[in-house]
Amino acid sequence: MKVFLKAYIKKNLGDDLFIDILANRYKSTDFLISSDASYLKNKNLKYYKKNIFTKVLNKLLNYFSNKKINYDYIIAKNCDASIIIGGSMFIEGKGTLFPKYKSPLFILGSNFGPHKTEKYINQCTNLFKYAKDVSFRDSKSYYFFKDLKNVRYSTDIVLSYQNEYINVRNDKTVVISVIDAEFKEKELGIDFAKEYEKKIIELINMFNKKKYKIVLMSFCKEQGDEIAINKILEQIKDCNIEKYFYDGNINEAVSIIASSSIIVGTRFHANILGILYNKTIIPIAYSDKTINVLKDMKYKGKIFDVREMSKFNVEKLTDEDLKYKLDNIELKKEAEKHFYELDLLLNKSSNN
Repeated sequence: MKVFLKAYIKKNLGDDLFIDILANRYKSTDFLISSDASYLKNKNLKYYKKNIFTKVLNKLLNYFSNKKINYDYIIAKNCDASIIIGGSMFIEGKGTLFPKYKSPLFILGSNFGPHKTEKYINQCTNLFKYAKDVSFRDSKSYYFFKDLKNVRYSTDIVLSYQNEYINVRNDKTVVISVIDAEFKEKELGIDFAKEYEKKIIELINMFNKKKYKIVLMSFCKEQGDEIAINKILEQIKDCNIEKYFYDGNINEAVSIIASSSIIVGTRFHANILGILYNKTIIPIAYSDKTINVLKDMKYKGKIFDVREMSKFNVEKLTDEDLKYKLDNIELKKEAEKHFYELDLLLNKSSNN
């Protein structure tokens, strides 16, 4: 069976985990991807390279179809089904709205928004009506479209991740997931980069005093994580810090988190992986998606918001804060529910 797969493919650890979970869950299904995903080693991921011809064709199709058809649509037409998977896939103003890919269409693990207009809600409603299954990762997104019978929500898909090669330990290590705050400033329309860097440095100094091994971790080079880490390191003195830049090796990256004891997560999926492997997390939210998902999980720990960085007092992090862990047993079961409808199609196909 061939399935067209639309995802964010920019060597972003969180999004790569989505794809890896799908490919490993449905090993007898071939997934066609419209971007070069060759760095992901799953044998059932098939990608087609885009060249000058396809790029020109894509622009023409978009123009003459009023953005309702693109080159991906042509590829998807020759598949048995389509999947849109990823977190922030439905943000108003970011790219074009997805065309109605080959039916049955499954939309998995997304959150909705931010949005600005009712028009965008209506456009998404028309797409979601067409889908076989729409499974959001937070209740706030679900409530926008709760009147649609094919819409539901569970917690984040990455909590269903399983990998027998990951060695889970509890070393005295803190992993700090860093973002390029200047990159996000433009997106959010607020100034917080200097204060954010200041707080990360304060956290580093605090954990250094507590004798933790410190690892600054980049989840996505494309979005400037590596630049941000190097910039912070230039400001640090007398502190032994390691850095890790994710470059497509999922096992290696996840192992670093799984062997630590505390995750300071600016990246959304740093927190999710921390919860998956039963670590203490200190979330630094740069959007409501982190806050909404953790709220649904009934997370009781501190959450720091970059939009209110002045309220983030590192000195007020207590030993109790550094030991608090969210019970993940039911959350893991909940994450599996995203695949309920897709299992009916692909597992049935696998058994034929």
